[in-house]
Amino acid sequence: PGPQRRQGGLLIFDDKRNLMEYIPSGGLRPLSLRGAAEWGSFSDALGYEGSLYILDPLAHQVWRYQPTDSGYDSERRGRLDGVRLDGAQAMAIDGNIYVLVDSSRIRRVVPNPPLEFQGDYLGDPPTDATRIFTSSVAQKVYLLEPAKRRILVFTKEGRYERQLANTPAGVTSLFVDEGERRILVTEGSRLHQIALPP
Repeated sequence: PGPQRRQGGLLIFDDKRNLMEYIPSGGLRPLSLRGAAEWGSFSDALGYEGSLYILDPLAHQVWRYQPTDSGYDSERRGRLDGVRLDGAQAMAIDGNIYVLVDSSRIRRVVPNPPLEFQGDYLGDPPTDATRIFTSSVAQKVYLLEPAKRRILVFTKEGRYERQLANTPAGVTSLFVDEGERRILVTEGSRLHQIALPP
């Protein structure tokens, strides 16, 4: 939910970029989405404060759609200006937009000047990360690296802090609830809960 969207819902894309919404009280319904066929590519999508954001690496852009009565039948607006997104595959939003590039680097791209996340990884820098996570209520940025069975933790200013090891093998998604001190990951059809250490 956000200023122009009163309730939240689960937004789902199919392989033809059609958008649907699932609400437990109302089931599944199609949503209008303007110009999806015009994107150069489609790597990730997120909702933030009622708006829909699309990561389009070939266009070097993150598109923002504001909500309408029928879904997102609005003009898309690019959020980036002169930022390269070669190899971008996932993003996270907390007001800033963070992009995972080349399975190894996090870049904060807007609204502040671009920032490359860095750190002393004790000889084992990320090489095959797949997801990143943060939110407006999270204090940190989390990077999921399934092949090494770990999650790397960064400050929002781009400094590496620590790693959380021994995540389940084959994990494909990541959600962190700092308030409840838990990490949720999916592996196939299984949902795992991991304690978030202090």
